[in-house]
Amino acid sequence: MNKTEFDAQQLHDQIADLKAELVELSGKVKAGAAEAERAIRPAIGVIKDNPGTVSSVALTAGLVGLAIGYVLGASSPSNSSMRRWH
Repeated sequence: MNKTEFDAQQLHDQIADLKAELVELSGKVKAGAAEAERAIRPAIGVIKDNPGTVSSVALTAGLVGLAIGYVLGASSPSNSSMRRWH
């Protein structure tokens, strides 16, 4: 067997190994997706049953985040480098 045939055989072997790994990973991804779906299903039911409550919680969380950002921004020193350039 010459070097070219040997290199080609090594590439074929590597491709076969990669295909086997892809099949294994595909199975793991499918199992993980099924597990995630089982875990999320109860939450989806709650969201469907109580859309107003979920919206209220999301809105409240957003407003709290904005308030925290405002407080942190207002508490920064007035001589910061960002303010000097404006």
